[in-house]
Amino acid sequence: MTRVLMASAFLLTTTLSLSTQANEPSLSETLEWMDSTYNPHGTSPGHGKWETFTPDGKAYRVFQRRNTHFTYNGCAVSFLTQGGVLVDQYQDSASHTFNLGDIDPGSIHTTAYDSHSAATSCDAFPDTGMVCDIAEMTFETRNMTLTIDEDYHFVFPKLQGIGHDSHYKGKAYETAIPLDDVKYAARFENAFRHAVVLCGGRPSAF
Repeated sequence: MTRVLMASAFLLTTTLSLSTQANEPSLSETLEWMDSTYNPHGTSPGHGKWETFTPDGKAYRVFQRRNTHFTYNGCAVSFLTQGGVLVDQYQDSASHTFNLGDIDPGSIHTTAYDSHSAATSCDAFPDTGMVCDIAEMTFETRNMTLTIDEDYHFVFPKLQGIGHDSHYKGKAYETAIPLDDVKYAARFENAFRHAVVLCGGRPSAF
């Protein structure tokens, strides 16, 4: 009788687990939602924006402005960020390409920032009445393996000759992407983690 009860409990647990998985968004549904909300489409500007300000008398002036675009092909994804620091007329672009299955789902973390204090972290001064309106999502690869392809281009308009711009390509184990809304950032983080797990992402060994 005990074996029968144990077998029945196992079957019930398995059935419930499969049922739960069946009700969850598929990988394609998850990536489509990420694309349709993070990227600009039609009249929707998307949420892959990073705009910060500094005090200028009684008003504020834009300190830096960047836009990030997200592309995917199955579990292979890429984030391209373009923009710069307006006060210094400095421009840059950065792309990060990787496979979602290489990401440690436990490493995904979102930090809120105050856009009107040149993007000061809200964790740094939690009791100063900061307006936590933008966010940054960071994540690492499993076991910190160097499987994220980085490609940077830096432009310094005020410099001439060899110092005008520079390029860098390399490998990394961590990166971060900007989001223009804290509440949306929490939703995007959940979707991103869900996609990582569906692509086979597992926690690091230690």
